[in-house]
Amino acid sequence: IMLLSTFRHASALDLGLLKSSKMVRTRKLSSSATSFDGPMAKRYLKFFVQAEPVWHHTVDVVKGVVPKVSSMSILDIASGPGEPGCSLAQAFPHSKVHITDSAGAMIDLAKRRVRDMGLEKQVNCSVMDMLDMSAFSPCSQDIVVANFALMFTPDFAKTLEQIHTVLRPGGFLIGTVWQDLQLLPIIKETMTTVLGHEPPPPPINPLSLKDPSIIQTGLLQSGLVQGPRHEETGILDFEIGPLDDEEALMTCLIPVTPILNDLEQAGKHGDVWATARNAVRDAAYRLGSVDDGRFVVKNSIYRFVVASKPASE
Repeated sequence: IMLLSTFRHASALDLGLLKSSKMVRTRKLSSSATSFDGPMAKRYLKFFVQAEPVWHHTVDVVKGVVPKVSSMSILDIASGPGEPGCSLAQAFPHSKVHITDSAGAMIDLAKRRVRDMGLEKQVNCSVMDMLDMSAFSPCSQDIVVANFALMFTPDFAKTLEQIHTVLRPGGFLIGTVWQDLQLLPIIKETMTTVLGHEPPPPPINPLSLKDPSIIQTGLLQSGLVQGPRHEETGILDFEIGPLDDEEALMTCLIPVTPILNDLEQAGKHGDVWATARNAVRDAAYRLGSVDDGRFVVKNSIYRFVVASKPASE
């Protein structure tokens, strides 16, 4: 997502993509970036809810790998507006869930979601960076979940080290990373049209952990051991809306909204937003993302990371 991840970063506006700030949320938004209020919040949340199949898949993986226990302590890092933490709280009603994100705006949305779902007694929400989990005691968490998060940390090794520290012996890391994100070619074609040339590589790459060997090396170095259902995959489709709906096109442009705002203010690229909306529409047709007049981006692939802290530690 979420989704996610890639849609919430500053320069690509964090699309974990879906929870993509999960992209490095330690970076500051550009001065022209729109806050997560009003239209921007509604557009982001439209993507966010489409990650629901991933939340359910995560719950299923947790149930499949964790021993039957009456209660657990679950830490959800880079959770964005509160998932999969809230789904896990519902699935494990005797467990305590800690929802965290480095962006205060995301924690505000998460608190609202917790309240709306009636989970206040079971779930707490707080600002926390993936590189510093000292707010939680060593060996205090049974599960750490990281949906569309790990590929956006500026220091993958340090984040795994932090996870290893807070996990109890026998505890599990359960996360997801993008293996193929079909929105990226659409965004790239759009920005090429706007700029008049191919854009530079993004400073933060949602596909940075596409190669499983990178994760394997990181787990080995951190002392975490590959668990069951590691590298299990799933497919996520994004239903963006009618292609003739300007709001649907604006929703697709969330990852590059700060950049487009900067270009518009610079005044060197004409009507930037009109060009971008037309370019998104053209790219959707060209890349086969139009289904009966609707903008539908299909077949993005996510992959699970499942690892445990050895019980002997």
